[in-house]
Amino acid sequence: MMSSDELLTAELDRFGKGDIDAMVEAHAPDASFITPMGIMRGRDQIRGMIEAVLDEFAKPGMRFEIVHKSASGPAALLVWKGETADNVYEFAVETYVFAADGKIAQHTFAAKAVPKHQ
Repeated sequence: MMSSDELLTAELDRFGKGDIDAMVEAHAPDASFITPMGIMRGRDQIRGMIEAVLDEFAKPGMRFEIVHKSASGPAALLVWKGETADNVYEFAVETYVFAADGKIAQHTFAAKAVPKHQ
């Protein structure tokens, strides 16, 4: 089995490729994705969030920088900042908890995002 650091790196690779299906499949069927906008449960709800994120980050002028990445046991932490055509992400944090089979069981996201157009 891959380490949580390797699993996080694989997820970042899928994000970089814009591979929605692979990102959804990386989540366990009963995974939860907890955000300030609400909790998504299961792959169908998580797919909607992933599609929205990839749509935003696919626009010209996107910038994404990893500030910190660490992992221990089944958990991984990602701190990043970035910019899209719509938002400036001054600070964003994601956590991942991986199940024994390597699937994402729980995923959290929170950010300080400033809209460019108000």
